Amino acid sequence: MPVFRGDGSNSSAPVAGPIFAGYWAIIITMLVMAGKRIAMDKKLLALLILASLSPAEAALTKIPAGFEVIAQGQQEYIEVYFSGKNLGKYYAMVNLDTVTFLDPASLYNKLELDVDDQKIAHIVKEKLSQPLARHGELACGYVRTDSGCGFLNTDTLEIIYNDEESSATLFINPQWNSAFDAKSLYLNPDKNTVNAFIHQQDINVLAQDDYQSLSIQGNGALGITENSYIGAHWNFNGYDADDVSDSNADVSDLYYRYDFLRRYYVQAGRMDNRTLFNAQGGNFTFNFLPLGAIDGMRIGSTLSYLNQAQSQQGTPVMVLLSRNSRVDAYRNEQLLGSFYLNSGSQFIDTSSFPPGSYSVALKVYENNQLTRTELVPFTKTGGLTDGNAQWFLQAGKTTSQASDDESSAYQLGVRLPLHPQYELYAGLANADNVSAFELGNDWTANLGGAGNLAISASVFRNDDGGKGDMQQANWSNSGWPTLGFYRTNSDGDACATDSRESYNALSCYESISATVSQNFVGWNMMLGYSRTQNNTDDSLRWDKQQSFENNYLRQTTAQSISETVQLSASRAFVMRDWILSTSVGVFHRNDNGGDNDDNGLYLSFSLSDTPTMDSNNNSHSTNVSTDYRYSDQDGDQTSWQLSHTFYNDSFSHKELGVTVGGLNTDTINSAVNGRWDGQYGNVYATVSDSYDRKNHDHLSAFTGTYSSTLAVSRYGVNLGASGTDDLLGAVLVDVKGFSEQDEESQDLQLEARVAGSRTLQLGQSDSVLFPYPGFQSGFVEVNDSSQGNQQGTTNIINGAGNRELMLLPGKLRYREVSASFNYNYIGRLLLPASVEKFPLVGLNSAMLLVAEDGGFTLEINGSEKELYLLSGQQFLKCPLSVVKKRASIRYSGDVTYGAKGGCTMRNRFIAAILGLFGAVTGVQAAPNVTSEITYDLANGRADYYFWNEEPPPEQTCTSAGNTSVVQIYLTEKRSGMRWPVKLKGYMTVQVWEDGPCKGWYDKKRLDDGTGYQCKDTINNVGYLAKTKVLTLYIEQEEMKKLPIGGLWEGKVKLHFSYPATDYQADIKLNVLDPNHIDVFFPEFAHATPRVQLDLHPTGSVNGSNYAQDLTMLDMCLYDGFNGNAISYEIMLKDEGRPAAGRRDGDFSIYRQGGTTTDEGERIDYRVKMYNPETGGQIDVRNNENMVWNSINLKRVRPVVLPGIRYAVMCVPTPLTLAVEKFSVMDKQAGYYMGKLSVIFTPSLPTIN
Repeated sequence: MPVFRGDGSNSSAPVAGPIFAGYWAIIITMLVMAGKRIAMDKKLLALLILASLSPAEAALTKIPAGFEVIAQGQQEYIEVYFSGKNLGKYYAMVNLDTVTFLDPASLYNKLELDVDDQKIAHIVKEKLSQPLARHGELACGYVRTDSGCGFLNTDTLEIIYNDEESSATLFINPQWNSAFDAKSLYLNPDKNTVNAFIHQQDINVLAQDDYQSLSIQGNGALGITENSYIGAHWNFNGYDADDVSDSNADVSDLYYRYDFLRRYYVQAGRMDNRTLFNAQGGNFTFNFLPLGAIDGMRIGSTLSYLNQAQSQQGTPVMVLLSRNSRVDAYRNEQLLGSFYLNSGSQFIDTSSFPPGSYSVALKVYENNQLTRTELVPFTKTGGLTDGNAQWFLQAGKTTSQASDDESSAYQLGVRLPLHPQYELYAGLANADNVSAFELGNDWTANLGGAGNLAISASVFRNDDGGKGDMQQANWSNSGWPTLGFYRTNSDGDACATDSRESYNALSCYESISATVSQNFVGWNMMLGYSRTQNNTDDSLRWDKQQSFENNYLRQTTAQSISETVQLSASRAFVMRDWILSTSVGVFHRNDNGGDNDDNGLYLSFSLSDTPTMDSNNNSHSTNVSTDYRYSDQDGDQTSWQLSHTFYNDSFSHKELGVTVGGLNTDTINSAVNGRWDGQYGNVYATVSDSYDRKNHDHLSAFTGTYSSTLAVSRYGVNLGASGTDDLLGAVLVDVKGFSEQDEESQDLQLEARVAGSRTLQLGQSDSVLFPYPGFQSGFVEVNDSSQGNQQGTTNIINGAGNRELMLLPGKLRYREVSASFNYNYIGRLLLPASVEKFPLVGLNSAMLLVAEDGGFTLEINGSEKELYLLSGQQFLKCPLSVVKKRASIRYSGDVTYGAKGGCTMRNRFIAAILGLFGAVTGVQAAPNVTSEITYDLANGRADYYFWNEEPPPEQTCTSAGNTSVVQIYLTEKRSGMRWPVKLKGYMTVQVWEDGPCKGWYDKKRLDDGTGYQCKDTINNVGYLAKTKVLTLYIEQEEMKKLPIGGLWEGKVKLHFSYPATDYQADIKLNVLDPNHIDVFFPEFAHATPRVQLDLHPTGSVNGSNYAQDLTMLDMCLYDGFNGNAISYEIMLKDEGRPAAGRRDGDFSIYRQGGTTTDEGERIDYRVKMYNPETGGQIDVRNNENMVWNSINLKRVRPVVLPGIRYAVMCVPTPLTLAVEKFSVMDKQAGYYMGKLSVIFTPSLPTIN
């Protein structure tokens, strides 16, 4: 039964008797309502636990009685994508099930569909006008990242709505748009890139006594145009043994490639077959067709842009080891990798092997001594297809290291998907005047109850007498043994010659392998058979003219046959944090090229613990293993090994390991290995020693590897971590925005990562280069650091968040990040009563919260050493001294007004509003008015007039045209945040005296003291305006600019010089932000809330096991009004399923797959909550409302919520989930899961 851990990993563990192994989880969902009638949408979050609940099912969650209005949704401003193109943002009504566009005509025009059929156009317009199903379960994001996401096939028009990004992607019947297929099925390369030279290098060294070797592999790409690049692969190999040394370099690829229409390509230069066997060249699977390197040209189809991510698959490579060994895998002279494997039948990890069809030489080292070399066939392909035919055509001159002769070569390949489960491929070749063909097919079938079957076969012939064939079959069915068969054979006239170095050379051997595997009572049983026959007619022995490696590869015995039969069984036992692995097997080997048959058996044990990471990201593991084996030829052998490894994963991976082992009592082996995967590359090294106790002789060896990526672009030369063996793009994240501050601010950190990479930290003026595989879809993400020991707070100004990626080789995406660094202070302000009676506003702070007793919390830019305050019309300067520090918090102690080192009064800033006006007549405006407005922050409200054509005071201010702008500051009552608001105003002057100017009027700026006269040009008489009326108002757009919801207060004062009168408006804006009403779980931040109950059984081994748990969950409530709501109504409820015998008010989770809801398949729990009115804990009853009318404002706290840049006041209401002790024997084993809904309804003022 699998045991799932919280980190997403899994392992297998046995279950005996009523052991209670599993994962108990609560899905937290939230329904948020505002007011008593209007429902404000808060996403209904549904969690996928163990794939038990599909997103579609989550969307169908039943709305509780009284809250049906939430399904009506709300208006959102969402981004719309079509065929890989961003169409812009559009307003839409979004609810739990559908999305309805509010301006479908504008959206239709932006589609630019090329359709002549008006009926199709009408259908598209009609669908865009209707509610469209969300299909959110298909969206790619945090919950789902597999290759099937982000695509929808439809006969008309559908969308996929991504709730995480507030975006919708349109999908239309592909027959309606000739370009649709290419646009929707294929990825669009990132346009925000620059050309660069990006190179991946791998350096391997080996030193063993008098033998040393150096191997360097490299691949690079240089971007040329938007869709073309130069690619290259090269390697260098050298060795020195005794008095013999040799070295060689080879450039296997150097070509220019140009892609067009995202489906086809043309390339010219030196090319081998590696791209033909992956998505870049059509993903072919030829086993025998001669496709060696050529200097020439190739044209064909490509799957590089296909919107899928399939792991590259290869034929299985298995090796039988008699003891723990090192296995080096070579392709010709290229080292593909080194593997340290345990004894028995082991599969080689070929994930890093380059695509293609070639032979792999496996060199087996025991005690650092080469014991044998095996040659196995290998084919690797990605298995990708888009349903279209794939093809290529190439021509050129052959290249060979063994010969300077060049000959013409022509090759053609076609891959036809005749059925979704059947594919036919064919190839023709003519090289060195030898013609050849290969024909093959692949068939996969789902036989229903009869299981799954996969069959591949191919046949090859050339006119030089060469022939070959391959068959492969795999069958599996639940509850039945899994069968596997693989056979390849090649033969011909060339196999009778001593030299087989020509371009058309065949492998000249037959290889057969067959396996039957089955899980039986917890044991993994396998019966395997392998047979290898050498089809050469001559025996090739040691040739002194050949190198050491070539001699091992070329030694053969004519027509030799080797057969092996093996039966093995293995099982792993999990004991808390330890895993005991054991295997046992017997084998029979018959080799007519060797001395005698061999029979034997082996038995092995391995005990290892699971690394547990501490708070500093350190962990360690121990492994103890021993095995015994017997064979007729080698007799008894007993080996043992003890190893311990230390790990550190603080933004780079480091490990240090020590290993000690031995063979019988004759040999003692020891090794020390280290690894560091860092920002500037990956380093791995091992120093090993083998001591022969009989001969008192040491045999020591050193192996080392360094891998990294180099990028040269307009942004300079950058070195990064190791990439892949294929051509690369890259992402450069550059931090620019930090000013030179004190020493502590130098330690600030940001975090950056790209898809598939480790998170790295960046500090002030740092940059980091991420290698990124070409043609792969992914992302780059930059966030504040999660490191807990920073001395302040990092605020990213530009460059934060997640951005999608799809890079071509030789392209670099540049991401510039700017940020500021703030300090956090706490202390107490002791100010006189004349200052305290007014709200305190921090003039140079990012945030200032002051309690009734003067206690303050302050966030301020790191370069600031003093805090400037405004209280009414008084300005104070307070020094920011530091009494003591803890983590990122600075404690300032008591800051007393008038005391030495305390706050001091500053000269008042006097904003004089002066001007001279003539005497006016008319009705005077009310000198003092109070204006209180309540509105929705997202939508604002109509322009609000404080005075509308009222006789005014005088005013000086900025002006534009005939309108003046008066800037005032509003202060949010709860948080003390201060925000500038611009009011607009003007005066209308009028003449009412009889005469030609009667009825004349003009619009004047507030600071205009002239131009109040109408000129009678006939009589040359001027008439002075007798009436001036004032208009002063705040615009709707200005009201929408306030940063957060809350109670915003301020004043505007105007002054008459004659008659002398002061006018004042008290402004109160009740700003409601229902779009951000939130039930916030700080532990999960932006992620879906998920809670794991730790119910691992404890107790004795005689069956009296029990389980219990107490889990804390931090939660706070934000009302969209910065804590100013009239009342809070909250209800918690579970799924509402029957629960016979459950205590009244309790909640439950249920066993997945259970058929009943009785106590044996249900776990009950209680919920306690912090009461923000009393400050104590209260028992929460299932499905019962609680109403709070008097929130203790001293208990609210500032929190930065998702989607809100500034801190808002959130009411803390942490939960405690308690599972009382119960007997494990009373419960069915399995996975228990449930949902806990938190329904929050703040009562807000009525919008006026």
